[in-house]
Amino acid sequence: MTTGLYPVRWWLAGLRAVLARPFAFLCLGLVAFSLAGCGAFGAKKPPPTEIEIKPAPVDASLDVIAVASPLVNPGPDGLPQPVVMRLYQLNGETAFANASFRQLWEADAETLGPTMLGKTELYFAPGEVQRVKANLIEGTTIIAVVVGFRNFEEAKWRAMVGLQGDKKFKLKAELKTLSIELGPQD
Repeated sequence: MTTGLYPVRWWLAGLRAVLARPFAFLCLGLVAFSLAGCGAFGAKKPPPTEIEIKPAPVDASLDVIAVASPLVNPGPDGLPQPVVMRLYQLNGETAFANASFRQLWEADAETLGPTMLGKTELYFAPGEVQRVKANLIEGTTIIAVVVGFRNFEEAKWRAMVGLQGDKKFKLKAELKTLSIELGPQD
């Protein structure tokens, strides 16, 4: 008596398998399209927008918050050490961008020549925060920083940002373990 039901069970099992495959593919397709829409498959980033660098207007001000990491500038024992940061007002980027660390650190005035309009030197203990408020020198188009990391060969020791002609220019300099990042204040 049960032998008569066996073909029906087999047929129902086969029908379920046939119906389950398209459903599984449909679910898989929906998940794939959802992830693609969210950019999970490496959506192309838009090309960087070009920023027109404009000189600082007369009476423009500069406000820089500089934050040194508690782990900044590790010494041979791995302990953080004090570090020096130089903040430059420049009217061109080429000399700064092409100079070596030693050229900028040992002879910045000669290396940068007439592109250097002003310089401020700051000393940081690990974890220290400092704020610099100054007037931008007329003709300044670039704010640049150099950090005197002990191990400068392995560090990102330089950063720069172009001005866009604003009356107030607010920057944040982050001195990390062996790198400097320069960007807008939060």
